[in-house]
Order: sequence, then structure tokens, then C-alpha cells
Amino acid sequence: MTEDFDRVLQTRAGRRVEYLSITWTSLEAIIGVTIGILAGSVALIGFGADSIIEVASSCVLLWWLAEGSIDCDRAAHRLVGRPAETGSAARHLLRHPLCGSVCSCHASFGAS
Repeated sequence: MTEDFDRVLQTRAGRRVEYLSITWTSLEAIIGVTIGILAGSVALIGFGADSIIEVASSCVLLWWLAEGSIDCDRAAHRLVGRPAETGSAARHLLRHPLCGSVCSCHASFGAS
């Protein structure tokens, strides 16, 4: 009985942290994209786009905390994996803005 109660308390605390994370990261996204557009900064727009991906991942985690089943666990891993890969690609392109498909560092993308 106490294990179930502990799980409920920990899940509730986890949800609170995720709500805070979603709020903070949403503000990052809005501010980053808005200021990036106004300043013409690709780096700030990319930062805002990365924050949007983080919000999506946080929403999946919040959904997982609400459901908590094995099927939900598998789906959450698939959903979070794709945005993480997309975010990794975006960060690589921001670090190496002059890299094109013919650039030699493009081949090292998988290693970074």
C-alpha cells in the first residue's frame, strides 16, 4: 500500500516538474523565435526551434506519467527519439552553418 502511495506522490511531483519545464521552455521558444526574427539571427531562431522540440518531448513525458503502461512506454520512446534526433541535426547545422552536402565535415555528422 505504501509503495502505491509513494508512486502516486512521485508521479505527482514529476508532473509538476514537467509543467514547469513546459512553461519555461515555451517562453524560451517564443522569445527565441521572436527576437531571432526581429534581429535576423538564425542562431536565435534555431534556439527557439530547439525549444519547441523540447516542449514536444516534455509533453510526451507528461503523457507517459499520466498513463504509465508498457505500451505507453514504448510509444513514448519512439516519440521522444525522433525529436531528439531532429534537435541534434539542428544543433549540428547551427554549429556548422557553412556545411553543405558536399562539405567534408558533413560526413562526420554521425560521429558528433
